[in-house]
Amino acid sequence: MKTLASLFLVVCLAGTQASSAESVREINKAALDAHGRQDWPAYLESMTKLDTLRPNHPRVLFNLAGALARANRSDEALAMLERLAATGVVMPVVNDDDLALLRESPRFAAVVERMAKSAAPVGTAKPAATIDVKGALPEGVAWDAKSGTLFVSTVLGRAVFSVGRDGRATKLPIAEESLWSAMGMKVDSKRGLLWICSAATSMTPGIDPALEGRSALLAWDIRKGRLAARVELGGDGVKHWFGDLALDSKGNVYVSDTTAAAIYRHEPGSEAIALWLKDENFVNPQGLAFAGSDATLLVADYLTGLWTADTATKKLARVNAAPDVTLIGIDGLLFVKGGVIAVQNGITPQRLVRFAWDAKARSVTSWEALEANRPEFAELTLAADGGDAIYFIATSQWESFREDGTLKEGATPREIVVMRR
Repeated sequence: MKTLASLFLVVCLAGTQASSAESVREINKAALDAHGRQDWPAYLESMTKLDTLRPNHPRVLFNLAGALARANRSDEALAMLERLAATGVVMPVVNDDDLALLRESPRFAAVVERMAKSAAPVGTAKPAATIDVKGALPEGVAWDAKSGTLFVSTVLGRAVFSVGRDGRATKLPIAEESLWSAMGMKVDSKRGLLWICSAATSMTPGIDPALEGRSALLAWDIRKGRLAARVELGGDGVKHWFGDLALDSKGNVYVSDTTAAAIYRHEPGSEAIALWLKDENFVNPQGLAFAGSDATLLVADYLTGLWTADTATKKLARVNAAPDVTLIGIDGLLFVKGGVIAVQNGITPQRLVRFAWDAKARSVTSWEALEANRPEFAELTLAADGGDAIYFIATSQWESFREDGTLKEGATPREIVVMRR
């Protein structure tokens, strides 16, 4: 049974990108209103517009299928559901009133069967590290090949842990005033630095409310075991939340700011971090990775999909994808030999996925779920390239915590688990 409250996720579809003076938010509201008054032609018109602005968005495809069914265009509605099922996403198709006309179709039954298969456990990953700290909300993971050390960041723990080859976890001695909620991390092996994104948010324990909305980028000297650099951003009237980062060969650090919807850059030796790219297509930029060279930066926007940014011109281009591929809901992002590895935790099921990358066309041609629906998972977040393996956070439990960082009623905090695939 679909309710109007769950029919549209206005925040999830919201953005500044416009088409014919109509923003995504406005079109979404028009669709919601049309559905409420059962104006099916108007509903279909709005959903068709949204599909253009948010291509291959699972929620949009799902609602568009319902709009087509309400318009008695059953074949098209079924084709839309088949396309949705082919992405590996699971949606509540069985009890959706908008799809009632389709329920007796064998094609509908096949969609239900395909989604049931997508809900089955997939993967062979094994625990690489377990840290006996509960309720810390782990977010980032980084790998130092030279020392064989894993680094794990925590949002609520306000800490970064190092895990050695012996499996022992040690908290890095970073002063609390220097490290707020710790987010994405990357190791610059050439320079022996661990770069850490940090954000002062409403979730950050013990934070001075006056600091909320500030972010910082920290460099930890792995060999010397001390903080090598720290640059801070804030006090400019804009809320910032540094989420993830990517490093180029020259040591420049590119940082995604999920709240300000922008990319910042820090140059080696600089005592500041500067705005590098702000674009109307960004709504919630998260994972970053270089596509094989310094020339092209991949940007995963949680709500609008995957983009390429030319580092010389700052030109942004959407990464096109095959009809059976959705690039929505990507958090962690890696570029490895053979394609793109992503953590998609903004869809159901959450998964570690490999996307086949067409370098010439700069597009994604297919997908393969590597890990999904495992009973030991409790929300996946970021990942790290370990050379012959992928490491990823398996027990972040973001959904178990309120915006003030307190545990939701009935939730059980779990220890930190990093998986190795």
